[in-house]
Amino acid sequence: MSKEYPLLFPELVEQFNSLDDSDEDYIEDEWEEEGLNYKVIEYPSNDISPYNDFRVLCYKNNFYRCSFDDHAIEGYMSKELFEKYNDDYFDEEYIVSGEWIEINEDSEEDQAPEGYYSFSIPSIVQLLDGGKKIDNRCINEDHEIDTDWLIDTDEKDFKNIIYGVYGFGKEVLFNDEFVIKERYNG
Repeated sequence: MSKEYPLLFPELVEQFNSLDDSDEDYIEDEWEEEGLNYKVIEYPSNDISPYNDFRVLCYKNNFYRCSFDDHAIEGYMSKELFEKYNDDYFDEEYIVSGEWIEINEDSEEDQAPEGYYSFSIPSIVQLLDGGKKIDNRCINEDHEIDTDWLIDTDEKDFKNIIYGVYGFGKEVLFNDEFVIKERYNG
């Protein structure tokens, strides 16, 4: 049985800090790549995500998850890139990351350039401690989890966060034929 997604930010931090190989209550993964540490906990569906289990990523000492508010990351990728990695990342019947991406293969209704498919992925938010002061005001006294858009995040970090939250491979995300046009459409 999985542990619940916490309501308070300090509880989230504690869950990440207390994980080890003996803790079987979480589906979690930790790895280091290119000098960066990624740590992921998968939580079961709940009030904010009633249909899908979801992942929370700790990356550069910050926490991220799907926004669950109908905003989407939108862009397009080449048909060749899609076909090459379809079995690895886009087949929603067999691949977890495939459950999160919608790909429009209908070129007549598509806004993508010729030879490309458009895609849509739920947007990502950073999780913040709501009890911390922002502009000299407390959002709340209980340290509830607050969220914020990734507006000032550079493209490389943004794609690394997508990589950790959804599981799409870097060979796709950092390919020139994978283009993000909007981070928050909706």
